[in-house]
Amino acid sequence: MATTVSPANPIKIQPGDRDWKVFEKDVANLTARMDSGTETVEHDAKLIGELSNVPRQIDVLVQGQLNGERIRIAIECKRHSTAVDVTHIDKFVGMLLDLPVDSGVFYAFGSVTPGARQRAANARHPKVSLKEVAGAALLPPWTDDLEEIRPWGTCRAPNCRAGEIQWQTFVQADGSDSIEAGSCNYCGTWTVRCRQCGEEEYAILSEVTCMTCGAEYDLTSSDYQSNDWDGVVQTSKGEE
Repeated sequence: MATTVSPANPIKIQPGDRDWKVFEKDVANLTARMDSGTETVEHDAKLIGELSNVPRQIDVLVQGQLNGERIRIAIECKRHSTAVDVTHIDKFVGMLLDLPVDSGVFYAFGSVTPGARQRAANARHPKVSLKEVAGAALLPPWTDDLEEIRPWGTCRAPNCRAGEIQWQTFVQADGSDSIEAGSCNYCGTWTVRCRQCGEEEYAILSEVTCMTCGAEYDLTSSDYQSNDWDGVVQTSKGEE
């Protein structure tokens, strides 16, 4: 039976919950906090398949608004002792094709094969976003006081408490010093390490402003129609 999850009413982790169930609940709780455009988040939801006409189980179902349009996103959570491989992604894509949803997100706790990454990256209709989580539970034991929960990942984006930044080095076309930046492996937010003062700041849309020295950066994409960032440039200098 579906459980509605919100920041004010998180789904509780029970003492007898198996690891895979804890992972599902962690993802549901974090999803409920991550996006102000989200209207409802449901754990263990069901939708009738449009092709199969049978109920399909969804680990986490998100419904909300994007640019004034209603959207649905199905989230799959996998925590196994073995690596997530291409067959897991294929199965998820097949389910998405049967569901009245706009896209899917696949959370993998642990290792993922290169083939699975490639399969997810090349899924287009519907699009699949693969999120890899490794090493620890997404959330600490829940408390009634949200202020007691502190980030322990390297991502400092609002409401992301477990993500790790996947740092890359971007060489500048003008030959100036390279810039370090990367995306969070949980929430996808990009962070730039200021090359003037070394501070780390997360992106708001495609822009990053260093709050210490005032330097400004823009995220770039090789596909002008896409928000899949693959580079960063400095647009203005801050205080030396």
